[in-house]
Amino acid sequence: MAQRWAKAFYRLKRWLKCRDAYIKDRILTAICLLANEIISILENILDIGVEMPPFLLPLVKNIRLTVEERADMGTKEDGDEE
Repeated sequence: MAQRWAKAFYRLKRWLKCRDAYIKDRILTAICLLANEIISILENILDIGVEMPPFLLPLVKNIRLTVEERADMGTKEDGDEE
């Protein structure tokens, strides 16, 4: 009985939508954390005086802006905007 109920439950569209949203949120969170750590490491390297190749500085700025925009979009979609 429970197996039939479980199989039916996991085929429901509501469950599939919830599962997909959960996975998408987890992946976005992981990407944001990784990008933030990479930016932090590069900023610390600059602070100790190591010269960075010129192509890395615009790349870091672009990554930071992209992450911030996606994070803002995520909060607007969730309705957490204040």
